[in-house]
Amino acid sequence: MVVIPAYQTAVTIFGRDGSVRVFPSKQSARRDLGLSWIRKNVGPNFQVFSHTSNLGGKVFERHAVYIDHPYVMRDGFGGTLTAENFTISSPRRSSWSLYRRCRFWNGEGPVPGLFRWHGGHYFRRPQTLNDRRHAIALTDDGEVPPRARRNQRNLVNANDDLRIGARDIRNWKRYRRTQWK
Repeated sequence: MVVIPAYQTAVTIFGRDGSVRVFPSKQSARRDLGLSWIRKNVGPNFQVFSHTSNLGGKVFERHAVYIDHPYVMRDGFGGTLTAENFTISSPRRSSWSLYRRCRFWNGEGPVPGLFRWHGGHYFRRPQTLNDRRHAIALTDDGEVPPRARRNQRNLVNANDDLRIGARDIRNWKRYRRTQWK
């Protein structure tokens, strides 16, 4: 069976000074230029709006802040290429990869990468580790063993844990003993 490879468009890089350089594919452009150089020098346009600022002026006087890029990169169809198009996504996520994903954020709108789940935990998570340590009796040193209810076999652990009973009931009115004060 013959597998036909996908069509690779040529990549053209245009400089602010009028220089033009053509690469046969995205892979060759990344290999020759390097991802860090593309990240620092290439933008979607030569001048890109970043945000508005009122620093250095009056309180209600806002000035537009622009970012200047020395190079612009286009594919064979005229589409814009930036560093985001050259990054390789990996399934593993770390704090460093979150930083790399958010480096194009210009300060407007929600901050990317800060979402976290709310609502606590599903189980009660008993804290009995200290009790388990005390339940081990050193009979050679003359220690008295713990009573039967507090020995290590009868203490609860994560395997014995139960679901929180009032997980779905979050209203304070449910737990109030009387309707009036």
